[in-house]
Amino acid sequence: MKTKILKLIAFTLSLLVFSFTAGAMTATLLTGAIYITVDEVPVTIERSIGVRNANNKSVNVVFEPADDIDDIVFLEKYNITMEPFEERFVKFNISINERKDYDSGIVAIFSKPDVLQNETSDSVGMNMKLVIMQNNQLNESAQDPTQDIVDETDSDSVLLYFAIVILVISAASIMFLKIRRWKK
Repeated sequence: MKTKILKLIAFTLSLLVFSFTAGAMTATLLTGAIYITVDEVPVTIERSIGVRNANNKSVNVVFEPADDIDDIVFLEKYNITMEPFEERFVKFNISINERKDYDSGIVAIFSKPDVLQNETSDSVGMNMKLVIMQNNQLNESAQDPTQDIVDETDSDSVLLYFAIVILVISAASIMFLKIRRWKK
């Protein structure tokens, strides 16, 4: 009987340890979308994209404008390393020289510092939507241009929930075994 309890406790502890070591990389965009209305060209507009490292380890963040806006979007930095739980805003300029509407984006790719730029394993990509409209043609159904969209994944709360469930199941199993032993 003691062997079964010890095996159950060892199994529960190994699951608990595994749950904390199997944490997935998370990514947070503080700026989910930017809507711009342009009245006159040429014009240069300065904006920033906010990112947060929600991991407990350093990460690299690579910013890549979509192909259709690659020639008009110029980021201050294309690659940054962020410390755990750090927030940073990276400025970029949009140089518009012709009357044209854009519905595109800038991708932020979060990866471990030791991962090469071409590798996709252990990385998370998020897209910041960038909409540029000419002559106040911004659709009324579109989001308010002054309001940022926050896009966030949170694995820490999932891990905490998983650990609590395992502890409750372990406690219930131990109580069940003790009650069963008491009845004999």
